[in-house]
Amino acid sequence: MSSDFAPVPPRPKGWDDLFEITHGLHGIPIEEIERGRVDYEYTFSSNDLRPCGRLGCEQKHCHGWLVALAGGRFVNIGNDCALKYAQAGLWSSSIRNYREQEASRARAVALVEVREQAQGKQYWLDNSPEVDRAIALLQSFSVQARGGLLKELERRAERGHVDIESERRLTDDEVQLRRAMLAGRRTEDEPMPYLPTVERVVVGRIEGLECFKGNGNPERLRMDLQRLVETLLKWSPAQKDRSAQRALLQATRDLAPLSNRLNSSIVAAGRFFTESNLETLMRLEIIRSQGIQSIKLDGVGGVIISRLPHWRQAA
Repeated sequence: MSSDFAPVPPRPKGWDDLFEITHGLHGIPIEEIERGRVDYEYTFSSNDLRPCGRLGCEQKHCHGWLVALAGGRFVNIGNDCALKYAQAGLWSSSIRNYREQEASRARAVALVEVREQAQGKQYWLDNSPEVDRAIALLQSFSVQARGGLLKELERRAERGHVDIESERRLTDDEVQLRRAMLAGRRTEDEPMPYLPTVERVVVGRIEGLECFKGNGNPERLRMDLQRLVETLLKWSPAQKDRSAQRALLQATRDLAPLSNRLNSSIVAAGRFFTESNLETLMRLEIIRSQGIQSIKLDGVGGVIISRLPHWRQAA
């Protein structure tokens, strides 16, 4: 009997679509509808109710089912009519088959989307010179900034400490002014508190430190994204292996966050590796203890860190 059924039609979006499929077929006995193939469940506006195609239907519905009949015909039956007049076991079996087919179709569509998303990310990875540039700059810098400077930047990145502070000695006028302010606030028998003659002030702000965080390294993020993309492109779970399919779809949800993190890391590297930011970096106290004289871009995708002669020999 199933060979007499027409192919599954497009999903109807409203009454006009539905009646274009059924051609307004009505007066169909419930027994014939029970033997049909349930193709779609529909729920239309409750402000526009219509009778269904069951023989003798006098009730108007907005929720029902599109059923394929023998001979290439289609009919719609309201959900209330189906529950009231169809054999419970037979109709439940038809609905269960429909649900399984819908789930299978949805999984098939989702798997196609997984492939498309993974292919899109692979194309982006293969055609994004800014990714390679950020990685090359960071590698060049990290090799030369070994030891104290690199550790200082990583520590600052983890703590979000972007301000560079330095000690500034107060002028005599500033000291006298602060002493006068303190004197005006104390009682006669209260001793004068200690008044420091130096203070720490912000002398610069480091941009793009995020690329030095452990989970913000562009090379590591690219490797993670590449590994995920390759997994998604090669992974082909069996149609009946639903747990594997769910795992595949869950892995797909990691694509966008991982891509966003890589993008953020690239942007951070772009902000860090500018001439002005590298000049600001020279204000760090550890720069002097590392014997660094200058940090500059080499113009060909790398960084040059110049050190005092004895530091170069030690390196």
